[in-house]
Parts: sequence; C-alpha cells; structure tokens
Amino acid sequence: MNTMTALVRSLRRNFGTSNDEYFDNTRDDVIDLLPSSMGKVLDVGCGSGRTGQRLLEAGAADCVDGIEIDRRAADTARRWYRKVWQLDLDTEGLGDVLSAHIDTLYDTIMFNDVLEHLRDPWSTLAVFAPHLRSTGLVAVSIPNVQCVEVVGPLLIGRFDYRSAGVLDRTHLRFFTRSSGRRLVEHAGLEIVTEGETRVGASRPRVVRAVANAIGPFGVRQLLFLARPGQGLPAQVPL
Repeated sequence: MNTMTALVRSLRRNFGTSNDEYFDNTRDDVIDLLPSSMGKVLDVGCGSGRTGQRLLEAGAADCVDGIEIDRRAADTARRWYRKVWQLDLDTEGLGDVLSAHIDTLYDTIMFNDVLEHLRDPWSTLAVFAPHLRSTGLVAVSIPNVQCVEVVGPLLIGRFDYRSAGVLDRTHLRFFTRSSGRRLVEHAGLEIVTEGETRVGASRPRVVRAVANAIGPFGVRQLLFLARPGQGLPAQVPL
C-alpha cells in the first residue's frame, strides 16, 4: 500500500459519515442557526419529520408542514406535521402544483439536504419565494464538495458514490461555499448568516484538530440563512 492510499483510507475511517437511517436525521445544526421563534414552518424534503418534531417539542414553531417524495417517510412525518404533501420537486410546472396545495405564507422555509438531489435546484428554490412572508427566512443546507471526504480520494483517482454523505449516489448537483452562495442569491434571497458542519465532530480531539486545521476542506455541510432581497439572477449552469 503506497503512502497516498494509506492517507485516503485514514481520512475515510476518521472523517467518514455514518450509515444512520436516511430519512430520520434531526438537523440540530440547522435549528441552531435559526431564531428561537420560527412561526409557521415549511420543511421541504422533510424525510420522516424528525427536525420538525424537534421544533414542535421545543415550542420553536407554531406549526410545521412538509413536502416529501418518499411515501413511507411522508406517512411518518404526518404524526407530527400539520400537513405533508408527497410531491416530486423535479415535476414540470412545480410552481402551479405548489399554488394548488399551499394556501398560506410561511415564516420559515427549510431546505435540509434536498436541493443537491434536484435537476434544477436554482429554479426550484426560486419557485418557493411566493410562499414566504416578506419578513420570513429561508434555511438551506447543502453538502460541500470541497470536503476532504471527496478531495482526499480524488488524489488517487477515486470518485466513489455512497449510500449517504457528500457523494450520496442520488446527488445530481455539487456545490462549494461560493457556488452555494450563488444558488441562494439566484432565488432573489439575501444571505444574512452562514454556518457549517465540520467532519470528525464526534471523533477524538486530535481528529477534530486536524479537521479544523485544513480549513474549508474540513467542512462537510454548508448552511445558509437568507431573507427576501433584491438579488439578481446569477448565470446558472444547467
């Protein structure tokens, strides 16, 4: 085994994602970025609704609605959510479909690891703008393709998709922090806060220190909190 291969295997062992239940993830990192009172919430790509459940139990949301493509996950989310629509966000005429279902304005709209699964996440994000209050907030979480979990294996010519993580085999679009910002701004949103989730957060102190030392390469998730703004559409790669 050469030195580079040994390094990549070490990176995977120390920084790799776990195989938690795909739809059951509670996004505490996103919740921490949001205000303590979120009003009416729309959770786009809500999975089984664990994040909304946490918000409701904490009294941080007045009510939570969700959109989810997977039938079983949507059924689970209905235990806590006021409404859950089983919709494909890649469907043609999504704006009309949303208008036919949604009859309220939301104070908070969350996109937790859903936009990277879509053919045209730029247009999809913009389509939700009419359903957000003028004083509302949009939370976006997307994986960072600059992460060491991707860049490390690339050094030895590997780009292997997995069942979860940054290289989830269902991801169609990939973003760095700068292209993630453009994604949000293209929807006419103004970014007010940014956050991140770093690799190795649950690992020993030495692993966390290495993750911090490698700067942007140690970031797994990019978090953006935005409000309605005057942003002009950016040039979008389709």
